[in-house]
Amino acid sequence: MLADDGFILLTRTQPIRYAVERAEQNGTSLGEEYFSAAPFSYLSGWNDQITLTKRPYTISDLINVFSAAGLWIETAIEPQLSEDARRRYPHKQAWMNKYLGILIFKLRPHLSQ
Repeated sequence: MLADDGFILLTRTQPIRYAVERAEQNGTSLGEEYFSAAPFSYLSGWNDQITLTKRPYTISDLINVFSAAGLWIETAIEPQLSEDARRRYPHKQAWMNKYLGILIFKLRPHLSQ
């Protein structure tokens, strides 16, 4: 359904972020939570009356989903704050140091598609 030169730009939360949070909450290890397949719930940051439930995923889960959909990863980026932003917003850098932020994928269909 994409134009010949089309691509998909997809952002996903770094899965390690959720694993770190759950490990702290549950008193478990990072590895246990990263590889856990059990859904988890948390209150929305925008509205504490809303509970969100997510199914955890690993980076290999993402790659396998892309492959199964006939896509290849042209580019993967893990954005970081600029040096200036790190100095101006040390609390944001501290958060990034712990939770890693997001992954950005530029995906294209395999040529045989």
